[in-house]
Amino acid sequence: MPLQGLLTQIEHALAPVRHIMKPILSDPLVMGVWALFVLASVGTLWWDIRERNQALPSLMKGVWTLVILYSGPFGLAVYWYSGRTQISNDSVWRRGFRSTAHCYSGCGAGEVLGFALLAGLLALQSTLLVAAGTFALAYLFGYALTVGPLIEDVLTVWHYGV
Repeated sequence: MPLQGLLTQIEHALAPVRHIMKPILSDPLVMGVWALFVLASVGTLWWDIRERNQALPSLMKGVWTLVILYSGPFGLAVYWYSGRTQISNDSVWRRGFRSTAHCYSGCGAGEVLGFALLAGLLALQSTLLVAAGTFALAYLFGYALTVGPLIEDVLTVWHYGV
């Protein structure tokens, strides 16, 4: 099977990286430090929303919280660049980052929910079924959180002619 051979080659090519990264990512100290970074990032987000960004819609508060829970300080940097309502010039790049944040947060929520339901609650043993189910939920959630704001923008333009 040609696909299996390709996958085996990729696995062998990545073996040195896995050999280096596995002990680092498996270290409880590394995970603890990352958790502290994530908590500090979420705290910073919530402080900024409360003190400087109260006009942010409630859906976006949840979206940015999920983004930062998934990606810590990197998500906070994306929020700082594109998620704050007081940014005076809203470029295509900033709108693109916001749209990606919607998709990213929905995809992650769907993935976590799908895995918890399919592998945890339903105790499915088939890796293929769990993977397909989590992918489907991730896609559905990501799509829903991306399309909603886009439709809202289109309706605003259509209604007000902005």
